[in-house]
Amino acid sequence: MEQALSKAPFTYPQEQKEYYLGLYHRYEHGSQQAWMDLHDPRLHFFTHMKEGERQEYLVDASLQAEARNLCTVAKAYHVVTLEMNGGLGTSLGMDLPKGESKASGIMFDIHTPDGRPEKLSILEAKMLWATRHAKNFASLGIIPWNNVETQEGWERTLDRIFFNDRLLPISHPRTYRDVAAELDMTIYDQQLQYPFPRLHEKIPMSVGAVEQRYAPGGHGQILYQLYFQGMLQELPKNGVQVLVLVNADNVSAKPNPFFVAHMMEHSVPAAAVTTDRRPIDAKGGIFVVREGRLELIELAQVPSEQREEFQAIGLHPGHVPQPFNTNSIYINIPQVVRFLDAMQQKAGKVAVRKFLTPDLIVNQKKIALDDGSSIDVEQLEGAIGSVIVRFPRMKLFHVGSADRYSEFAPIKTAADVDFLYKSGKFRFDPECAKLFPQG
Repeated sequence: MEQALSKAPFTYPQEQKEYYLGLYHRYEHGSQQAWMDLHDPRLHFFTHMKEGERQEYLVDASLQAEARNLCTVAKAYHVVTLEMNGGLGTSLGMDLPKGESKASGIMFDIHTPDGRPEKLSILEAKMLWATRHAKNFASLGIIPWNNVETQEGWERTLDRIFFNDRLLPISHPRTYRDVAAELDMTIYDQQLQYPFPRLHEKIPMSVGAVEQRYAPGGHGQILYQLYFQGMLQELPKNGVQVLVLVNADNVSAKPNPFFVAHMMEHSVPAAAVTTDRRPIDAKGGIFVVREGRLELIELAQVPSEQREEFQAIGLHPGHVPQPFNTNSIYINIPQVVRFLDAMQQKAGKVAVRKFLTPDLIVNQKKIALDDGSSIDVEQLEGAIGSVIVRFPRMKLFHVGSADRYSEFAPIKTAADVDFLYKSGKFRFDPECAKLFPQG
């Protein structure tokens, strides 16, 4: 496999090469993926917990919002958002311009305060939010996490004329990059996720077009990459205390001052944002408790004979809501760095590599080739959530159904685009740069 990586059409940074080799060695030596037996008596689902027990793991977002002083507290903390901008529009059946992700390529219509029509991309809407709300924190920075196909779209968004200046007859309008500099918002150097080889019969796929032979690396590698390249250690030296990982195509996924304040005031090392599971979420990951610790279960980790059962958890009449993973993550950087440094000092770098390598997920895919034939392949992946749950005292910032869209409005299908941006059921307010349900 090392030879295959060395022959790839791009050069892997050492930490990403080591990450993939770690996943591959697990796969090659029979570890396969971490199957989750839903009937394991040690698994405790939130649907069967009493309120007191749920509160050991869940932080109720509505109660945080009522504690208005937390907004003031958040202004003491320096925050950086990592925008996971790797999602392409191919799964939506959309033909986006070259270099664009779902977040930068999908445009939606809005109206300016004086009634003029305008178009925004999801990524521009999030940049607009950052300029409006950077004042809620001591500072706000952004780390772009693109793949090799989406970095061009990110740069084009930063160089677009700032929304406010598009509305004014001025001779020298500013770009988003200009406004960020004026607000002392740091836009960090791009962090790239590289695609990894797809496997056929346990060896790298060798037929088809070059782009067909590789699969997206996925977000499971983020903390591994940031820690071993040294960026996670550098952020606190520059005063940054909180890192927020969000999907770029989720217009509502942004740093929440209540969550930031609670994390820092209560010394929470890591947290994930959850919401009540709905039927539309049936294939997504859920959190459970095993022997007093949170764990994440993804559909791909469930044996095929239990998948129908998995997709019904929390959706039966009378079930207490089941927390669903929105894939937004909060990291208390100083605490996490101290924890990992102490582990490395005590047990060595290999122990930290193992800790930061996610549970292995082997995704089965069928790739159509240009000659009309197809080939069955496997993609080695991992979810960042399976890493986060390993930190002691990890929490879930839970948003109830009524406030779901304040944190979770992702684009997974073409129907999501229609529902959120074309159905008239939601309105994006450019003044506060937020999406609101209508009616």
